Amino acid sequence: AGQERFRVITSTYYRGADGVIIVYDVTNGDSFANLKDWITEMERHCDKTVPKILVGNKDDNDNELGKVVLTSDARAYAEQKGLPFFETSAKDNKNIAEAFNEITRLALKRRLIQPNSGQPSAGATRIGSKRTVVGGTQKKCCTS
Repeated sequence: AGQERFRVITSTYYRGADGVIIVYDVTNGDSFANLKDWITEMERHCDKTVPKILVGNKDDNDNELGKVVLTSDARAYAEQKGLPFFETSAKDNKNIAEAFNEITRLALKRRLIQPNSGQPSAGATRIGSKRTVVGGTQKKCCTS
C-alpha cells in the first residue's frame, strides 16, 4: 500500500513538477493512512507553490461494498491540507477528466502568476541534449 519501495526514486520526479496528483485507493485503508508520509515527502522535494490535488481512486459503481475510506473522511483531510478533492474511477471513467482539468487549470494559473516557476532555482544545473560530432557533422545524442 502506497508503494513504499518506489519512495527512493520518486524524489527525482518532484523536481520541476508543474502539478502533483496524490492518489490513494478508496478500497485500501493503508493507502489512505500513508498519505501523510507521501505529502511530507512531496513537500520536502516540491516548491511550495506547486498545485496539488487529492484523488481517491477505485470509486467504481460495483465497488461500493469494498469501499473502506469514507468520502467524508477524505474530504475533511483534503480540506485540512488545502487540497482540491476528487473521487474517481478509472474503470468507470468517473471524474477522471475533471481531476486532470483541475490540476491543469491550477498549473496554468500558477504559470501566469509566476512565469518563471518552471525554471531551475539558483545554483541548479539544467541538463540539455548533448551533441556529438561524428564524421564532421553534428548529431543529437541517441537519435539517428
